[in-house]
Amino acid sequence: MSDYLEQLQERANRCPYGSSMGFEVVEVRPGYARVVATVRPHYDSWIGRTHGGWLMSLADHASSIVGNTIPGNYVATQFNIHFISTPDVGDRVEAEGRVIHQGKTLGLVKMKVTGNNGKLLAYATGNVLSIGDRAPRSNSRAVD
Repeated sequence: MSDYLEQLQERANRCPYGSSMGFEVVEVRPGYARVVATVRPHYDSWIGRTHGGWLMSLADHASSIVGNTIPGNYVATQFNIHFISTPDVGDRVEAEGRVIHQGKTLGLVKMKVTGNNGKLLAYATGNVLSIGDRAPRSNSRAVD
């Protein structure tokens, strides 16, 4: 893995939000990222099922990582998700992100979220916009 992709994976695994959600980036390569997490009881919604916001966050985390495997620095401009099923507490959930299109300024990414035995839980797409070659901004809240 290139130094850049190693740094991207390490930085993503130190993300305060992702860490608080139990997300672990386990694979990053050009045009691809895989993030895994285990469903915990406190991720449930008021109806007693895993909250869709948690699944969306997992897919978004994969989106942000795979989008930044494209040379440059990309931010999301659009995100769309289709919820198909819900995982149970204790299930290991995986979000795979792939670059579908890489233009000069705009990219298209897709994320497939699966649960135990490869059960499809959600499918998402998003657009990412190049904001140039600048390094990710650091701030006092980030964990370095």
